[in-house]
Amino acid sequence: MHLDAATAAPPPAPSRASPAMRAAALAGAASALTTLALILLPRLIEPATTMEARAARFGDTLYRSYLLVHALHPLLALAAACAVAQWCRRHSPLLAVLAIGGFSAWAMAEALQQCMSWVAYQRLALAWPGADAARRADWAAVWTAYQVVWDALYLFLVVGFLVGNTALMAALLRGPAGQRWPALAFAGAALLTLDIVAAELGAGSLLSGAAGMWAYLAIQPAARLAVALWLWQRAADAAAPPRNAFEATLPGSPPLHRAVNGEGA
Repeated sequence: MHLDAATAAPPPAPSRASPAMRAAALAGAASALTTLALILLPRLIEPATTMEARAARFGDTLYRSYLLVHALHPLLALAAACAVAQWCRRHSPLLAVLAIGGFSAWAMAEALQQCMSWVAYQRLALAWPGADAARRADWAAVWTAYQVVWDALYLFLVVGFLVGNTALMAALLRGPAGQRWPALAFAGAALLTLDIVAAELGAGSLLSGAAGMWAYLAIQPAARLAVALWLWQRAADAAAPPRNAFEATLPGSPPLHRAVNGEGA
């Protein structure tokens, strides 16, 4: 028995999600590189503990590059996280919304931090050389306020990051069996961030100093790259046409059906 022209199902339209998923995967891969840069670059930048050193810091090309990378990094990671949340919303809509909220709070606060640092260091560099003693005392007071605001934003962003990673971990664990492994990446980020939050709240840290750097170096870049590869595979699945007329009539996207049947891992 065959379907005639009047009753045959039309060919499926190309998936609109595939290009967006691929773009998010590329953003996630780029965030793995920016993560490495943010871990390693501070080791190459001289610390600035006096107002004179801070006034000179904006003239350092490496420091300005660090600020720019640091401002771009959360936006790249946010794109990848939103794509994962979009995929998870089919089976965990509330967790997906919570994840987007947490990651958005983190990304916007972290980008704002770097913009604030850029403006603060730039204006200090311009004002300091010609300032008299009274004006320099004013700048020292302004700098104390800047550091308090910066630290408050840091606490806000790490809490948002913890919420976002925990929500995506839980959402992925509720998904099809073959698609759960990226939850490990978000679990690792959540555990690292939990240690930071505990330290910020005065409960102490298990990963301070060199231990924290090596933990981040071992987990975060690899985790971001793993999520990027997973998104690329989901984009390929979304672009794949149904294999037969029956599959074309099924609701939802082809990759979900293949994953449910154990064929889309």
